[in-house]
Amino acid sequence: MGFRSWIIWRNWLLTRLGWVGLLFLTLPLVARTVPDPADPLGFFLSVGDRLLHSTFPFGISNIPVQTNGVFCYSPSVHRLLQVTANVRDAANTNFYPTVYRPQFLNDGQGNVSICGWSVVDTVSGYNDPILIQSLDISALPIGVSSNNVYGVPWILGVKKNLPVFNAFYAFNTLQVQRRLLFNRPTPTTIWSGTGKSLYTTNQMLLVSLTNHIGFSFWNPYSSNYNNPFNLPNLFVAANLYVRNHLRYGAYNYSLATNYSFLFYTNQWPGAAWSTAAMPRAFGSPNSILSFYQDIPYVGGYALDLDNNGNVNGSGFTMPQFNSAVTTIVPFPDIEQDSTNWLQAYILDHIPDGFKVVDYVQFAGPNSTRYLGSDLQDPNYLNGGYKYYWSTNASGLPASEGVNWGVRNQIALSQTAAGIPANSYWFSPLYMPAGLMGIRSAEAAEFAGFFTGVWTYNGKAFQNTNLQEQAPFIPTRTVISPTLWVANDPLVHYLISDLAQSLTQADHVTNGVSKSDDPTLLPIAYPRLNTVQNRYQPWGRNGAMNQFAGVLHDSPEAASFNPSYRDPLVWSPDDWNFPAANGIDLTAFGRIHRGTPWQTLYLKGTNLWQYVDYAQSQTPTVGGNTWRYWTGDYDFADAFRMAPLQDWNLVALLTQMLNPNDATQLSSVNTNNWIGLLDGLVVLTNTTTSPTYYTVPSFDVFSMAGTSDQAGLMAAAIQQVQGRYPNGKFIGAGDFLAAQALSDQSPWLNLATTDQLNYGVSDSAYEA
Repeated sequence: MGFRSWIIWRNWLLTRLGWVGLLFLTLPLVARTVPDPADPLGFFLSVGDRLLHSTFPFGISNIPVQTNGVFCYSPSVHRLLQVTANVRDAANTNFYPTVYRPQFLNDGQGNVSICGWSVVDTVSGYNDPILIQSLDISALPIGVSSNNVYGVPWILGVKKNLPVFNAFYAFNTLQVQRRLLFNRPTPTTIWSGTGKSLYTTNQMLLVSLTNHIGFSFWNPYSSNYNNPFNLPNLFVAANLYVRNHLRYGAYNYSLATNYSFLFYTNQWPGAAWSTAAMPRAFGSPNSILSFYQDIPYVGGYALDLDNNGNVNGSGFTMPQFNSAVTTIVPFPDIEQDSTNWLQAYILDHIPDGFKVVDYVQFAGPNSTRYLGSDLQDPNYLNGGYKYYWSTNASGLPASEGVNWGVRNQIALSQTAAGIPANSYWFSPLYMPAGLMGIRSAEAAEFAGFFTGVWTYNGKAFQNTNLQEQAPFIPTRTVISPTLWVANDPLVHYLISDLAQSLTQADHVTNGVSKSDDPTLLPIAYPRLNTVQNRYQPWGRNGAMNQFAGVLHDSPEAASFNPSYRDPLVWSPDDWNFPAANGIDLTAFGRIHRGTPWQTLYLKGTNLWQYVDYAQSQTPTVGGNTWRYWTGDYDFADAFRMAPLQDWNLVALLTQMLNPNDATQLSSVNTNNWIGLLDGLVVLTNTTTSPTYYTVPSFDVFSMAGTSDQAGLMAAAIQQVQGRYPNGKFIGAGDFLAAQALSDQSPWLNLATTDQLNYGVSDSAYEA
């Protein structure tokens, strides 16, 4: 029978120390053939196919990657493949992860699918053909191929104590400087009456554009990583391909660059977590390997603008004033397209080659920005001078053609008062003796260009220049930041796993951050040798607290919420993954599920329906919390990964992997829960005053069916059962929604905040 059946499987109900227990009859059991975890490819194909078909209309050999030209490989698909690999590696004691590499079918009509898989056992080194630089999916050849494709990950089973890919950032930096040059025909032409029309203005817009790229790898475990064979050369390699494209009207400019990075070491320092602070304090920056690259593609050139503000020719010239004499055009809305492709991997030396320890290939981050819009200030109509890049008309006659940003620049050039710190200032070529370099005097001299006479300290001077440059040179630095950081070090194979929203971060508005101090970046480049806010095990909630409509630390104590993170897993060292020679059905609750800081979920809370009444505007915060937690912002796809989906996923896995005769097991819709609960093993937390730096203790009991606790549990199951049509469970795992079986167990001491935060482990909840 299928997993949506009347059957609940015997050994599944032994999960977590015999957590629900023996639901079988006394008839003889007939053994069944189950997938063999000693056969990595066979196991992956058979189990992965069943898991995919349980959710999608396709299986392991026809996974859609692109449909009608639209990329569609989703996090929920990847998670099921990851769970399959993790279950297989939990049933083996292999030190290195099992690595599965996809094969592709391109039908030439815009449709690409994964049509097969191979196991990558060993490679010859960082130049092995299997590690050839990945292709963009648009370059994939028609037919079947084994190319690596950006954005479609290899699948690596979870193994503990190995270094991993950690973070990537791309900060696109634009710096624009505006210079103004004023002209008049004679020294006596005054800015008044008809004389105004005789003045002309030239503009110079100096532009610098740079990509700042950085990425890192990390050994997130406390201990140093040493090769198990005592062999040298643990390789860390990466290929980075970057393309920048500028487009404005008829102007197009592209620059593509390719970088390769190679690093090797004989020992990788551990993170050296400290228990002296809560959450665990990060100890060793040396555990993070960081790589940086600055990629300038426009370096201090001037925009080549005609009288109408259109970009001419190449779009850029050597620094010079343009010939726009009728209008002073704003910075044009040049489109900047940035595309990044990154392939990176870690290889470890073994006697007959190298093992792949980690492997990523990202199609992105990609961005399209409009530089004029990113640079622009709000409309400014009157009073004050703080907006130097407003583009709205100033209200002066059209013949003067001045926008508010330019008008403010002129006004500040005439006073030198209130300009931003460290701003560029152009000193006039000719100043009276003793006044050169005094900004207030130079500002008065510039004002005198329009009146003919200027005064300083009570003394009058004449300005007879035919040309005068505005001394105040507004300079704006604009950064459009992308930061990808692993929440859980084991979850980092898709962009969604790493994507950290910066839209609500400090100093970032509408995706950009701005500074008018030429010496000060508006937002600092990330420090890759430290732990970022997105890293959020038990006890941390930094990145989540900045968002609206999600669970926060106050009042919900989201840092300690077991509905979406495993309790007491303060750092990767605290994972307790199974690794046995064979399938241990009681260990399913310890297998990583491929989403941050969570093993296969057997607790009863439905996070998706979580309500936070303190947020009166949007109290149902569970869906948003899960989306931000996973980085999967597609509601439908995120729901397919929600923890509650594991209830029947585990039932399906147990059905497949239990060798006993399924027909001899008790129905999930039994009326004898009291009898079935009798004699089951349960845990009770017994540490009186648990703390973040102690390991809690537990007592083990055999539950009596006549106990009050058994009665409460049976009643809770029946209450959940009553919500289903005809009072019958549909799926074999549906009864796990009874919270009394796990996170509201009457056998647990949940009376204090300290017990909830520090006293109850995942094993205790699920036992």
